[in-house]
Amino acid sequence: EAALLMRHQRCHTEERPYRCAVCGRGFLRSWYLRQHKVVHTGERAYKCALCNKRFAQSSSLAEHQRLHVVARPQRCPTCGKTFRYRSNLLEHQRVHLGEKIYRCDRCSKSFFYLSSILRHQRSHDAKRELRCGACLKLFKDPKYFSKHLQAHQGGRPFKCSTCGEAFSNTYGLKKHRHIHKMERFAAMGAHKEQP
Repeated sequence: EAALLMRHQRCHTEERPYRCAVCGRGFLRSWYLRQHKVVHTGERAYKCALCNKRFAQSSSLAEHQRLHVVARPQRCPTCGKTFRYRSNLLEHQRVHLGEKIYRCDRCSKSFFYLSSILRHQRSHDAKRELRCGACLKLFKDPKYFSKHLQAHQGGRPFKCSTCGEAFSNTYGLKKHRHIHKMERFAAMGAHKEQP
């Protein structure tokens, strides 16, 4: 029981006695350190049985496998078209409302879909530089440009299924989900070690 109390007290003192020999990062439990070490080795021991993609951690494999599960389709009440994700349905509904919110800063053409303006803007420049109409920032990668535009819109279409917190991009959501994973791992460890 003394060991359990000592481990619990580390939560309050932020003591991290288990250190990574490569990067020096500290961890509350030895199990967290073992999980972390694969970052440096590049080992990907966990393989998806459906698509053969490999992962360094079992939790990453579990998250990936959810992609193979067919989500409940989101149906447009106006035209009946279905979408896998609610965010895609919401973007589609702008067509019915006539909201062309994506405007090209080079020729002032407007578009319903982010993918449409990205394709259009690449046609303007052989270098494929993408310019934000709101702040004039330039991007070469359409993926980063897309994330940047979402931040300007103030929309937060990516919701955490655990707590409901919303994010403007998938990167923010992924970082947030990691918090819940660590909470679950900590809870599992506490249950296993109880007599």
